[in-house]
Amino acid sequence: MDDDSGVQTYGPSELISESSSNEAAHTAVVKAENRTVKKQRGEPNKGSNENNAENNAQKKLSRKRPRNESKKRDCMHSVIEKAIKRSLRSGPIFLPAQHVIIHNTISQKAGMPYKVKSFLHDDILDLKALLENLGHTNFKLNKFGQTVNWLEVKEFRVQKNREDILLYKINHDKQQYYAISVKKRRNRCNGSSDEMMIPSVYSASQKISSTKRDGLMKLIKALFGHLISAIFITWSYHSNCLISTLSTSLPIAIETPLFALASWFSPLYMCI
Repeated sequence: MDDDSGVQTYGPSELISESSSNEAAHTAVVKAENRTVKKQRGEPNKGSNENNAENNAQKKLSRKRPRNESKKRDCMHSVIEKAIKRSLRSGPIFLPAQHVIIHNTISQKAGMPYKVKSFLHDDILDLKALLENLGHTNFKLNKFGQTVNWLEVKEFRVQKNREDILLYKINHDKQQYYAISVKKRRNRCNGSSDEMMIPSVYSASQKISSTKRDGLMKLIKALFGHLISAIFITWSYHSNCLISTLSTSLPIAIETPLFALASWFSPLYMCI
């Protein structure tokens, strides 16, 4: 409406209707942007009847799943680090076996603790020896002579009863697997083939390096050297009966050198 001065003014009802129309327009723009984003992600709209299950499954498994898995791993590592810091407040950690106890006490959000699998030295296999045993295996072609595009491979599968082939799948929706022959070809001279025996990398448990051992022994001597010397001198003046009794009850002999006796008193003796 116009007043006497010629300036156009608006009443309260007109202002309310104008603001509501602006809000409606803004809401429509936001909804349109959301639909565009969902369309780019491959997510179907609630009001549409389009069947995009195949595209959704492929995009979610190829893009979103690794991202979610990395978030789970980061969350798991952060929970473990917090548990280790909490344990260090009550006392030091001397042995790697103590980490297993800490990991077993950690509970996830669902209330289930983490499952810790312990490996020995003979559980680590030598993959280089496996490649030498396989010989010149062509991983670029499958049994049908088709070229294998490793960027498109979605799943691998190995069967115990068929150790000579490696199965792979390029589409999660299909049940079809392609096979790659991974067994070494027979020798033309004798007609025999090598068995796929994978040896272990280490034949015995690995010890710490000599440099680290010398550093630990210097630390033990500095902390417990005077105590060990007094005990060793006292034992040397006892009778043979007492010495033999102590030698049977102790995990080491009395004639053991000073550095070995110090290693028994230290909590680090299992690492040396």
